[in-house]
Amino acid sequence: MSEKHDGEIESFAALHEKSKNEGRENVSTTVFMCKTDWDYEIGNGTVEVYDTIEQLKKERTCVAECGIVEVEVTLKRVVAQRSDGF
Repeated sequence: MSEKHDGEIESFAALHEKSKNEGRENVSTTVFMCKTDWDYEIGNGTVEVYDTIEQLKKERTCVAECGIVEVEVTLKRVVAQRSDGF
């Protein structure tokens, strides 16, 4: 889980761990997703993102038809802390 320059984190999983364990904010990572999800679903429902293009291709066979986009995900701030029972 090495950190990249300028606050960029190596993977989505690393971003999650860094933010969870260290309370980090304003960190980002690059992920990949189906282009159709980007075009029509982002903001309208649940979308899935993947650390690598290979993971995306393995899980989403539609990408041969739909295409692939590279996306930067940034954790801006924690709006509400989770409860202790979570």
